[in-house]
Amino acid sequence: MATSEDAPVQLEPSVSDSVIQDESKSQGEAVPVAEKPKPQEDDDYDHAGEYDSQGYLDVLGSGRLRKKTLKEGDISAGKPRQGDTVRMKYTVSFDGAIRVKETEIEFQASESEVIQAMDLVCCLMHPGEITEVIADPEFAYGQIGLPGSGIPPKAAVIFQMELLSMEMSASIQGLELNERLRIGRRKKDCGNYWFARQEVPFAMQCYRKAIEYFDDEALTLDVPIDRFSLPEEFQVLLGERLKALNNLALCQIKIDALDSALMSLSYVLKVEPNNEKALYRKGKALQSKNRIDEALGIYKRIQMLYPNNTQVKADILKLSSVQKKNKEKETRLSRKMLGLDKVEAEKSSNVKAYLKVMAKNIGFAACSLGVVLAAVAVSQKWNSS
Repeated sequence: MATSEDAPVQLEPSVSDSVIQDESKSQGEAVPVAEKPKPQEDDDYDHAGEYDSQGYLDVLGSGRLRKKTLKEGDISAGKPRQGDTVRMKYTVSFDGAIRVKETEIEFQASESEVIQAMDLVCCLMHPGEITEVIADPEFAYGQIGLPGSGIPPKAAVIFQMELLSMEMSASIQGLELNERLRIGRRKKDCGNYWFARQEVPFAMQCYRKAIEYFDDEALTLDVPIDRFSLPEEFQVLLGERLKALNNLALCQIKIDALDSALMSLSYVLKVEPNNEKALYRKGKALQSKNRIDEALGIYKRIQMLYPNNTQVKADILKLSSVQKKNKEKETRLSRKMLGLDKVEAEKSSNVKAYLKVMAKNIGFAACSLGVVLAAVAVSQKWNSS
């Protein structure tokens, strides 16, 4: 996943921050986490049947990811472990032609910064080793493919990879601030890449890791205005942290981890109470939890702060209608529980009976009046004669 500072470290164009802007490191969150299959241990490699007749190692034992060493590396140097920083050159071929030309990348092993085939196989290589890898779609470019490269969706591809170097990663807090920013941004961009490919669990892993790199004791603020008292480099670090938290919250909403999303957003809004994206995502999370009144309040606040936000206007109209129906339903239920609906029914029945009696009385009176008038008319006629 490319950053503005690094050579590309992804196998697909990077995704800008405009795609998403939310995510946070939740505590105790029971949500799906992308798990990579584990390659077989070194001690098992020499067992009969693990290599096919062409010299390919079945990495996962399923035939979906196969590795063949084209050039041995420095065995005495060992192999990368999770979190180690590796540099690698690679090409990608499909249908007999190279689709991704030779590219050099840097990434941390087994931390979802690159396509799964590379992430898994790099930990089986020694520095200087050149390897050919045949990968099924789920370990390469999946359901989307690699647009613009000639690699279609659901395509098995061939990687040729050379492990240039590996280095044990230092602890995050032991890194210089600029280096933490560089690695954190790379991981955030990786999260954007996975989100654009609808690989939400991988995106969440990258955002969480990015948040760790963007963390610092200096970022513990009591009130929002405190951020402007920070040195400039820490303000930059805090800004990146808020973006990663915002992105994480969006992912959490996607998988219905709504409480975790609200926790992520609470940090963003503590620092930036009027952050438009954080407010909108909070509204969406509350709406999904059926807390309609609270969500509507958030949307109205956004409309006041950002009057050009047309989407929130549509959401207000929609939720206002839902709110009205909910209140009508609540009123009906309350009257029913209190028995007021029966009282009204009785009143209605009594009014109908009263009107019926009145109608009969009016009819009788009319008839009586008619008889009297007729008698008067006859009497006048008799007297005149």
